[in-house]
Amino acid sequence: MSVCDKLIKRCVAVDCENPMFAGINKTAYIFNKDQIASITFDSSNSNIITGITMKSYTSGSDTVSYCGYTVEQLGNQPYNGTQVEMAETNVGNRFTETVSLLVMDHNPDVCKNVVDALASGRFLVIMQNDFVNADGNNKWQVYGSGRGLQAATILREAYGDNEGAYAVTLTQEGGSKSGVFFYTNSVSATDDAIDHLLCDCAE
Repeated sequence: MSVCDKLIKRCVAVDCENPMFAGINKTAYIFNKDQIASITFDSSNSNIITGITMKSYTSGSDTVSYCGYTVEQLGNQPYNGTQVEMAETNVGNRFTETVSLLVMDHNPDVCKNVVDALASGRFLVIMQNDFVNADGNNKWQVYGSGRGLQAATILREAYGDNEGAYAVTLTQEGGSKSGVFFYTNSVSATDDAIDHLLCDCAE
């Protein structure tokens, strides 16, 4: 049997005590993929990330680590359109990850430092699922852990349904995993790990 063959290794059951439901928390986190030094995966489950290390740079006499940025959304269905979809390719089936978000501001600073950057960069996004299983290891889902998410579409309609916000769609194609999650030891430890990766938006 080829090492590339995939076999189901567990039952597909319904947890009647904690039934699944849809939804993503209004706050997510976005990282410039090129500023990430390394991503560590669990040795027993390659769909779990146990650590993210950021690159650093020199600022005066200090060594400073790059960091991720908070993204906030409004409405009852934040990040609507975010999904993972199987795509058939010439070398087998792969997964396309799509993250949809709104940039809820419009001024020269936002255009320069957010929208223009989204148009040409590569990104990793961490989102909090509303449904959390008993183990808590699915709370934080990671998109773009492979080659990184890149802009597929960016659209601002002055009189559109999004009140003039930039509607951004980021995609990563060719992934081998249907879902990647950030989890290290416990839910609280993972929360702390993510918090330590973030920039201070008040600066």
